[in-house]
This record gives sequence, C-alpha cells and structure tokens, in this order.
Amino acid sequence: MDKMREANSISQKPRILVLGDIAMDWIVQASSLEMPVAKLSVECSEVITERLGGGGLVFGVAAQEAGFATTLVAAIGRDASGAAGRQYLADSGVTAILTEVNDASTGKSLIIRDEIRDVKAMVSTGARMFGCRAPQLMAG
Repeated sequence: MDKMREANSISQKPRILVLGDIAMDWIVQASSLEMPVAKLSVECSEVITERLGGGGLVFGVAAQEAGFATTLVAAIGRDASGAAGRQYLADSGVTAILTEVNDASTGKSLIIRDEIRDVKAMVSTGARMFGCRAPQLMAG
C-alpha cells in the first residue's frame, strides 16, 4: 500500500523537461586580477575547488529541489566529469537522458575569483546537445 501511495504522489508532481548542458567548473583564487579592455592579467595562487555546473544541470537540480519531477536531456563526454554529472543527477533525483559523445569531453569552465568578482576566463564547450557534436539527437 505504501508503494502505491508513493507512486501516486510522484505522478502528481508537476513535471518539467530541461534541455541544457553539463560542465565541470574549475575555480581558481587570484591574488591579483586586472582586466584592461583587450587583455586579462591574473596572478593565481591555487585551485580552490572543482564543481559540477552548466545551465542544464544547475536548473535541473534546482527544479527537482523545488518539487518538480525533472528530466534533463544533455550530452556529456566519455570522461570522469561526465560520469560525475550522471551520478550527481541520480543522487539529486533528476531523471537524466544523457548521450555520451565519443569525440568530445564534457564541457569545462575556468572561473577566476578575487575579492571583488568572479571572471569566467576560459570555456571549453565540449559535448553539446544541440550542436554539431550530437546530430543524431536532432533527427526524427
């Protein structure tokens, strides 16, 4: 009886489908950060953290935490970052429809932080759902 009640409460949740990306963010602490118009100059002291990110993953988990039955559709690389993203989504209760792209890594971002601001200095797009990396997902 409890399993039936649980199944009914899950089916009554509002559902949301998220199309987005998964990325690994590397955050570096900068002792100095100057940004003239055409050049970024940074003195970095250490990598302070590595965390999962990407708009699809962040929004999908937030929607799940807000009470939606959430499904995320995304592409990942066949790498440790993609595996970590898959596991994080499962642990968060998000249903993931993920395509592993053989010739691309999961996206990565380098974020440089000083006392005043964060600057996204470099982005590797990696595996993408709605681009040339995974065209079979657009067919049909």
